[in-house]
Amino acid sequence: MFNKKAITPIIAVILLLMMVIAGAAAAFFWFNQMQSGLQGNTEVYSEGLSTKIAARIEIAEIDSFSSFNTTNSVYVANGTFYLKNVGSKTITINNSKISAILKDQDGTICSGTLDTYALNCTYGCNGTLSPKRIQKIFIEFSNADCGDIISGKYSINFDFGGDTATGTDFSVRYV
Repeated sequence: MFNKKAITPIIAVILLLMMVIAGAAAAFFWFNQMQSGLQGNTEVYSEGLSTKIAARIEIAEIDSFSSFNTTNSVYVANGTFYLKNVGSKTITINNSKISAILKDQDGTICSGTLDTYALNCTYGCNGTLSPKRIQKIFIEFSNADCGDIISGKYSINFDFGGDTATGTDFSVRYV
């Protein structure tokens, strides 16, 4: 009888150790699976971020002016934008994929792709822009869709087909 009572604590300790080991193993596999998932998501995010960083365009210089067209009795505004590729990836420049938003202090004046009547790119909006190169683009702002842009401060944002985006403030001068 004394031997039977002595075996019960030993069996209890063995069962307790087995439960602790099983719990630790389950926690290890759960943690390992979670860590693998997080690591995979981090790799996907960092690859996407590297691609976005590699594709960067800045507006190096702007020359914009407006004038009065006496034939049509409207103000005509134009902008020459010098785009510089400061990234390490060649960017495709295509006026049907470049969208722009033109704003003044009150909000959005007009927007669209650069092959529309409102924002018409007449020079430099097709081809590629290699790293460390500058591309000159010439945009006409239609007064029918954008209103009379005579003079003042404006801002413009370009999106290059989802590859990269850029924007800046600029002034239009009346000539």
